[in-house]
Amino acid sequence: PDGKVILHRLLAQFVQQVDQEGLAEAVNIVDLTLINQAKRLTKENSFQQLSTWQIHLRYRTDLAKTRLDKTSAELCNALGAHLYAIGNYAAALPYWERTLAITEIVFGSQHSETVGILNNLGVLLNAMGEYEKSKPFFEKALSINLGLHGDLHPLTAQISNNLGRTLQSLGDHKVAEDHLEH
Repeated sequence: PDGKVILHRLLAQFVQQVDQEGLAEAVNIVDLTLINQAKRLTKENSFQQLSTWQIHLRYRTDLAKTRLDKTSAELCNALGAHLYAIGNYAAALPYWERTLAITEIVFGSQHSETVGILNNLGVLLNAMGEYEKSKPFFEKALSINLGLHGDLHPLTAQISNNLGRTLQSLGDHKVAEDHLEH
């Protein structure tokens, strides 16, 4: 209340005792915990609970998003998924775009992780009414997933369906029928 910052004694003791290697490990544990909690709460539709500590997820994500590693991609993806789930599409977009950029570097452009992010970006752009922009994401995701898993894979069907709906929204009903599930 008087403007003083108070640090819990156990946290202060930890900070005083940890070396640089230990600090890096502690930060990694915090990041992984944030990722796991964000995934769990988003999956459970516990958006109010996640919103109360979204500031921590956003802070760690914003610090990590310049790195090119799996954890930074997962942080960006977790925050993007949360923002998408609560309907804040404009805020989710840069986090999922960054997830894609990192994922393509870390895993490669022909990886199933990349396919998932491409599909997510397509879905997000559709939700924003940006059908023309979403189409290439679905097309690329579908092409990669067909090469990885074939045409009978569940994700192939999902992406094909998403592309079909996009084409339908764009007025291309003939091609859309080829992609939509009947």
